[in-house]
Amino acid sequence: MESYYTIGEISKLYGIGRDSLMYYEKLGLLSPTRGENNYRIYQLSDIWKLNIIKELRSLGFSMEMIKQYIDGRSIQTTTATLEQEITLIDERIQQLELIKSELNKRLENIKNTISIKELFIPRIVRIEKRHALILHGKITRDEEVDFLVKRMQKDHGEFYILGNPKIGAIYDMDSIKNGIYNEYEAVFTIIPDQENGDITLNDGEYASILYRGPYSQSRLYLGQLFEFIHQNNYTIQGPALEFYRIDIHETRLSEEFLTEIQIPVQKEKPER
Repeated sequence: MESYYTIGEISKLYGIGRDSLMYYEKLGLLSPTRGENNYRIYQLSDIWKLNIIKELRSLGFSMEMIKQYIDGRSIQTTTATLEQEITLIDERIQQLELIKSELNKRLENIKNTISIKELFIPRIVRIEKRHALILHGKITRDEEVDFLVKRMQKDHGEFYILGNPKIGAIYDMDSIKNGIYNEYEAVFTIIPDQENGDITLNDGEYASILYRGPYSQSRLYLGQLFEFIHQNNYTIQGPALEFYRIDIHETRLSEEFLTEIQIPVQKEKPER
């Protein structure tokens, strides 16, 4: 067995980059000597430190914690260090369980959404009061929706996007009156009732239509929805809402997009 090793040999043996080895040296954890041509030479006395560094790094220890351990190690500090790491692992397990639960909710949202059968047919649905975060801004391109959603996340904290069927945009109704169907006045996301929102979407009846395919069809389905409202003697009570149930975040295939348009309505009272 050799009594010394080059930095290249140590790097290959431990799978540690040269930069990391030099960083350990800078921290005072390793003290290689210099050989010919000023090359770093690692003694056998460095090996046990590298074994500990490699093992503790795999457990998630910071370099600061590793240095403190190596410099002051004893049975007492070793026991305390391992107990501390067990506590940190338990905390990470709890965090991972929360992440897993959240991912299951997203997966369930997607599965429930793609199983919807009532497509391409206008209908009246009754919806309970909803709270929402909102960010106003003129939108004329699909890409601008994501930009405003990101700004909304920055203002209100992170809410997830992938597998979230509660994100949408509010149509600019004046633009629709002028025959323009791809302009919006705000983006929003529905939030749980117990959270504080920017706006409240009142409970009541909504004319709704779900369609699969690219957003270029919105003109067609908005037209069908307006005709349905008129034929069934309803009056429009607010701007049209567009929900992105399945969109570019879940699929690159526009034929798989699933969009819902909701318009708050009220039944006209018959004249006496």
